[in-house]
Amino acid sequence: MLSCFWEEDESLSSILDREGKDIYLYDGHFPARLQRKLSRKKLRELSWNFSFALSSLGIKPGEVVAMLLPNFTEFPVAYFGILRNGCVAAPINVRFSEFEIQSLIQKFFIKHIVVLEKFYPIVSKIDTLKNIIVLRVSDTLPFIKGLGYRAKAYKEKSLIDIPKEDGRVFDFYDFLKRGESFFSNSCFRVRRKDEALILFTSGTTGTPKLVVHTHESLLENTYACKKVFSELINNEDVEKEVFLAAAPYFHITGISTMLHLPLLLGSKIVMVPNPSEDFAMFSALTSVLASVFVGVPKMYEKIFKDFEIVRGEDVFAYSSLKVCISGSVEMPYNIRKNFRRVFGKEILEGYGMSEAGITHCQKDGFNFGGSVGPPLNGVEQKILEPDKDGIGEILVRSGSLMKGFTGGLEDDVFIDGDGWLHTGDLGEICKNGELFLTGRKKDLIKGPNGENIYPSQIEQVLNSYYLVKESAVVEKKVENRMIIVAFVVLKDFLDAKSKDEIREELFLISKSKLSSIKVPKEINFIVELPKNILGKVLKKDLR
Repeated sequence: MLSCFWEEDESLSSILDREGKDIYLYDGHFPARLQRKLSRKKLRELSWNFSFALSSLGIKPGEVVAMLLPNFTEFPVAYFGILRNGCVAAPINVRFSEFEIQSLIQKFFIKHIVVLEKFYPIVSKIDTLKNIIVLRVSDTLPFIKGLGYRAKAYKEKSLIDIPKEDGRVFDFYDFLKRGESFFSNSCFRVRRKDEALILFTSGTTGTPKLVVHTHESLLENTYACKKVFSELINNEDVEKEVFLAAAPYFHITGISTMLHLPLLLGSKIVMVPNPSEDFAMFSALTSVLASVFVGVPKMYEKIFKDFEIVRGEDVFAYSSLKVCISGSVEMPYNIRKNFRRVFGKEILEGYGMSEAGITHCQKDGFNFGGSVGPPLNGVEQKILEPDKDGIGEILVRSGSLMKGFTGGLEDDVFIDGDGWLHTGDLGEICKNGELFLTGRKKDLIKGPNGENIYPSQIEQVLNSYYLVKESAVVEKKVENRMIIVAFVVLKDFLDAKSKDEIREELFLISKSKLSSIKVPKEINFIVELPKNILGKVLKKDLR
């Protein structure tokens, strides 16, 4: 029978060997007893079957297997099955367009993929794909709802047609049965230094590249997260915690904090596959008594907006929350304030990136505006070439850093000869080790005499005006000179003032709080700022 010999004591997939609570798929339209459940024992069994099935197709260790799956219970089955086989998992953003998906698969010569059925029409057009493992939506749901889903899809003629003559295609659960009955005398060896995970990121250039992590780098980050998490809950019985997994697994935040970490801790995981749906996160939060939630600011904003609609409910239902962490972009003050008022918990902020994993996290007593807290255990930090205010490029070094890039190296994100990752982010470190972010290196604006102008400082002033929801500042070339331009999103101000009046007051506030070289020359009003899926403003689009 196919077997695996561990050269060292532990690999990422070996965290499944720990005992722990079950994994659930939450669907707010049905009571808890009808939610999908996957035990740790069953996860181990199915992941091995998936691994054996990959081997039965002749897929060898080191080959890349892409994944186009939301946060379903089948995700860890396929993910750890890929890792157990010595292959490399490559989860793709499920919100990518058809063109983006096809371009990534073709550019990086991916031959094998696991997809949700709705993506089959997209990937079936790619001739270079050798194996397509398709997961039916009805199979991801509780049995009763699954039957209802198929009946409704059949009636509406929306069932995805998957031709039987396409020899590349395997049904997900038939594929698992194939692995269950597969026997081989072949052996493979998984080493901690082996590649395990590829993350697709467009970084700061918009050009897709692959960030490659090893079993070792992912394990290092998971143990570092475990230490800070244990401190945040005062080393209580971690198996009792309930992790609400709404952050997508195709991103480093989701897969590190909402999959690797709770599996290592033995905690319960409740997956929310469609966090953007109305009441999806709010309903799960209150129904399963979630104690740990990690997301981005817009997720917290969505939870609060859903609360506003049903504000008559008992606030006691939210008292289960112990740890709330936000990342990606700075948490707006009004979201933090409203969440604290309703849920009684402070939103801590963290910092990380695909290339480095999670590197920083606030702790109690570290809640200062703009801070992302001190570095995690084993993470070194320093500021490169700080200016007179102590601000410079943030460098980090740890065992959690990526192995490297595939598909081209960016100019401002790289690992130097001493092992320091140049993040391309700007910040400063205060005396107690807290890191404060001030923006991106490439967004830095140079004044007429070479002074550093940080857009975030100007944005903070503009955002302080009571009618401004958010803003973004960039520079623009006009007649051979660079000028500062602000894009502003207004709140619903009910025609209290004209936009010309608001613009004039913003100029006055800027002049009163900023030096003359930092005052925007143009202030443009915009319906919404262009952002990526995690809420980061795409300033290249504004430029």
